[in-house]
Amino acid sequence: MAIMSKKFDESVLFILQGLVQEVETLNERPSDVTTCVLSEIHQELDRMLITLSKSKAFKPPTPLQVKEYAASIGKHIMGNEFCDFYESKGWVVGKSKMKSWKASVRNWCKNDKPLSIPTETPEERFRRLDQY
Repeated sequence: MAIMSKKFDESVLFILQGLVQEVETLNERPSDVTTCVLSEIHQELDRMLITLSKSKAFKPPTPLQVKEYAASIGKHIMGNEFCDFYESKGWVVGKSKMKSWKASVRNWCKNDKPLSIPTETPEERFRRLDQY
């Protein structure tokens, strides 16, 4: 016996898992048939969970999405720079595939250092360097 092989959303899976747990607790001494049916239900639920996890694969953002998200959290970054950087790395963070580009945007903003604007004129810098 197999439960329908269509994709279920997480809420349906949650309800099914709850029902299975209720059946298991009601049947303190389950029959062989009940045990077999519950085993098949567990297997089908596992298959459905795997299907759901695969369907939520990472999808890289567009530069516009990055820029809009950064603006929504009160930051300003260049979406093109962010996307180009991670595209060149295959959307990998460290040794793992990126799971959340929004978290990466927040880290990008947090680690971004403001540009330092020189306060001395070129002549002053030349004089300072000439002392060595």
